[in-house]
Amino acid sequence: MAYIKKKSERKFKITVCNGYKVNGQKRMKAQTITVPSSVPKRGIQQYVMAEAERIEKKFKYGVEESDQTHFEQYAENWLKRQEPFFKATTYAGYKRNLDIVYPLIGGIPLAKLLPMTLEEMCEELCKRPGRGGNCIKETTVQKYLETVSSVLEDAKKNDIIPFNPAHRVRKKHFEKEVQHMPLIMPIKELRNTNEISNLAHKEQEPIFITKNGYSDLVVMSSELYDEFARINRIDKAIFESEQELLDGAEAVDAKKVFDDLEKKQ
Repeated sequence: MAYIKKKSERKFKITVCNGYKVNGQKRMKAQTITVPSSVPKRGIQQYVMAEAERIEKKFKYGVEESDQTHFEQYAENWLKRQEPFFKATTYAGYKRNLDIVYPLIGGIPLAKLLPMTLEEMCEELCKRPGRGGNCIKETTVQKYLETVSSVLEDAKKNDIIPFNPAHRVRKKHFEKEVQHMPLIMPIKELRNTNEISNLAHKEQEPIFITKNGYSDLVVMSSELYDEFARINRIDKAIFESEQELLDGAEAVDAKKVFDDLEKKQ
């Protein structure tokens, strides 16, 4: 809360409290402001209240931006405030993502960043070429949006904007292949071990075993299990590689890797 004391017609002392020290004393900060002569008398009160709000935000949160601050300016200040808490690679990842979205939304005031503005940003990013000349993956575009959301969430936390528009962005829906019904059997069928074994090897699909109407076990052939394990390892490796790239790791040319492997053989 800010306390305002009038010292003269155009001079005011603004005192802000931000919690308490360990000894129980209030954390106070005071600043004296002078209302410019260009501000008419009827506008003095409004000017002082706006300055009090700005000073309070700066003291409490380290920010003094308003909803008219452009996204790029706010994001750069946000990065500076977060740098002590980020790993170097994490900071570099955020910086890289923001540099990509700045040309699209950097010059827009925070108050005018609407959900549809961010949806248009995502649509534009999806059209851009990625690796191998193909369009950027939707998952990559989602990471850019998450970075933007982190900045806007900070603006919301500091009462600069009323809500985070990134949270209201409609997610893109993709048509999925029509899938057939999974194989389901009641637990009593486990007595027919030969029949279940033959079915598992023939269909090469998981068989869901139910107990009292609820899923209880999953039975599959050893070949199918090995395939699932292999796919899981590949997906995990791809995910870890993407995270390392986002955190600033340097990409290695695949041809060079294979050439090096051939030399070792």
